[in-house]
Amino acid sequence: MNQFRLSKHPSSYYRALFEQGIVEVRPALAAGYYQFGNGTMVKVQDRSPNSMHLSAKPEQGFVKIDADDLEFEIYLEAANSAVFPEVLQLAKDVLLQIVEMDEIARSRPMDFDYEEHLAYVNITRSEIELHYFASTVNTEWGAYFVRDANGTFQFDCLG
Repeated sequence: MNQFRLSKHPSSYYRALFEQGIVEVRPALAAGYYQFGNGTMVKVQDRSPNSMHLSAKPEQGFVKIDADDLEFEIYLEAANSAVFPEVLQLAKDVLLQIVEMDEIARSRPMDFDYEEHLAYVNITRSEIELHYFASTVNTEWGAYFVRDANGTFQFDCLG
């Protein structure tokens, strides 16, 4: 059995960790070359041996969930240096069902257990993605969920 399944704890445990965490809002990042200096990423004009190319990223809220030996991140849709209130509530609702969602997501990609880890959960007003990476092969994937009329998150597709 995969030791990285969230079922080690009930969903309420992850929700409590989220509630205790501080939501950090990270600014948008334009695509381009960056160097790490003075504790921050600094955009540079040209490629160099010390630079790395990063893709554009929208402004987003960030909370790290550190549950004993399980660790994953929550990304929240944000604008104007704040997380949308409805997205914050959506995150709390997702975390109350995260164990069940994790089990569904792990059952979808294949019959073989790749010792996948939940890397992050991306929550926007339009979709919820649980994003995984594997430790035994070079692969990663996302499992997308939508909310039904009863408030339950249903598996939508892999991406």
